[in-house]
Amino acid sequence: MSHQEEAKVIHTTGRNNCGGRCVIHAHVRDGRIEKLTTDTAAEAGCGAPLTACVRGMNYHRTFLGEDRLRYPMKRTGERGEGSFKRITWQEAVDTIASEWIRIRDTYGPGSRYVNYATGISALMRGNTLAKRLLSLDGGYLDSYNSYSTACIRQATSLMYGTNRTGNSLEDWLNTNLIILWGHNPAETKFDTTMYYLKKAREKGVPIVVVDPRKNDTALMLEAEWIPIRPATDSAMMDAMAYVIIREKLLDQDFLDRCCLGFDKDHMPEGIDPSECYLSYVTGEKDGIPKTPEWAEAITGVKAEQIRSLAIRYATAKPAALIQGYGPQRNAYGEQSTRGGILLACLTGNVGIKGGWASGAGGNSRHKNPSFPMPVNPYPMKIPVFLWTEAVVRGHELTELDGVTAEGRDGGLKGRQNPGTEQSRDGQSSSGDICLASDIKMILNLAGNCLINQHSHINRTSEILKDTSKCEFIVCTDLFMTPSAKFADILLPGVSMFECENITMPWQYGDFLGFNNKVIEPLYEGRFEYEWLSEVADRLGLYEEFTEGRSAGEWLESIYHDLRREETELPDYETFKKSS
Repeated sequence: MSHQEEAKVIHTTGRNNCGGRCVIHAHVRDGRIEKLTTDTAAEAGCGAPLTACVRGMNYHRTFLGEDRLRYPMKRTGERGEGSFKRITWQEAVDTIASEWIRIRDTYGPGSRYVNYATGISALMRGNTLAKRLLSLDGGYLDSYNSYSTACIRQATSLMYGTNRTGNSLEDWLNTNLIILWGHNPAETKFDTTMYYLKKAREKGVPIVVVDPRKNDTALMLEAEWIPIRPATDSAMMDAMAYVIIREKLLDQDFLDRCCLGFDKDHMPEGIDPSECYLSYVTGEKDGIPKTPEWAEAITGVKAEQIRSLAIRYATAKPAALIQGYGPQRNAYGEQSTRGGILLACLTGNVGIKGGWASGAGGNSRHKNPSFPMPVNPYPMKIPVFLWTEAVVRGHELTELDGVTAEGRDGGLKGRQNPGTEQSRDGQSSSGDICLASDIKMILNLAGNCLINQHSHINRTSEILKDTSKCEFIVCTDLFMTPSAKFADILLPGVSMFECENITMPWQYGDFLGFNNKVIEPLYEGRFEYEWLSEVADRLGLYEEFTEGRSAGEWLESIYHDLRREETELPDYETFKKSS
């Protein structure tokens, strides 16, 4: 009778783009995962438990299934057909390096683009590593904003000058009312948010959920639910502001001291006083008072319900109106963000104990580790959502399309007027910075935004099928996703169980997690750092790219650097064992 190895427990954590960052204990026997368990309140001690949901408790079934990509492959049919043949890793790396050099030398560094990807949302991730190598090799066309938070972060920054507008979550225990506006942390697993919302609920803090559907957050918290038509949030916010103003419940002292643009007496220099918000909301400007009755026809929310919520919010002070990301992921989504900020300012709930300034709600009490990145020599950036336009007509995009350039003096400059002679390094003959090329190479590493998460899928598919436009696409993934089907070279990655990494909170939380390696990589799967190092070698950049470190050595080095500032962190080995 053969001796069976005793099961051992290896601690790890979710590294994909989920705010849960759950603690996972993998029970391993003979190189196989038998089951997963998770963090408990007792194990968390005085901290918030990072307990895995049903999805997290089945990660081994998700990531280690029979549908895994197993080998490097090369496209054989039309892009998007999903027709590939198996090749060796050497052939894959040689092809990538050859195309990398050809495209760089033919079209310039600005023809190379790393697509938005969050399949690995941890310290070491493929898209970041690819940008590091490209920066060492002359640069690449970069992007700004994100698919998740483009409108809310832009609007919050414009209104406040910062995105750090949230209090610490523990402060919710000091509030008298919580309004979750388009925020559904029970399903989005937004860090430790639900833990503190439950504590507030247990304390007796009333919670209102404004959302088109009665979501899991509303059900779990037994919250009051106000259904609203999708993308009509701004109208309801304006009507609430109208009520607060008419009932004289606004914090006039805060508005006078801290705000510009509310009334005619507090406008920026040179701006027509009639453009103030008060003129708009009362109807003085356009003849339409933004009453609850006006908003009811737009939002579907009863006028009395709007009036009641406005009065409750204004009189509950301190109160917290917390915005989620759903409402801003629409056309003109920045307006709902501005509406939430407006209500917080009207009631003076900004910067006070138990309040909440609304908007993006960022908050950080600790420094997170980050992978060291060289300066990108190519200064141009496009909005992250416009990459398809940059494939089709990148050379035509202008500042009006959102194209910016981080100047070598640190400033931002728009693209020059079309028609000026351009050079490959992004400099025009007149010295202005310009976008010099369409996108000709895309590195899409651990991401499904080529097709699945990008809008207008049929048009995007037609763009990517045309190899005369984007000439070379590299994808890495665990599965044959819709995006992976459009690769010219398709490479098998590794799951969270097959390599090491360090994870951080999305936005809230005083913790770091460690991805301990649980099993050996399946089939011929490799972490992106390994094959990118081989591409770097073909480019003569191996030493600059790796600095002589393996992936594990990078993690340890970055963690040691972090400990110099975050002195309460344990030593590296203790961190690995206890995470």
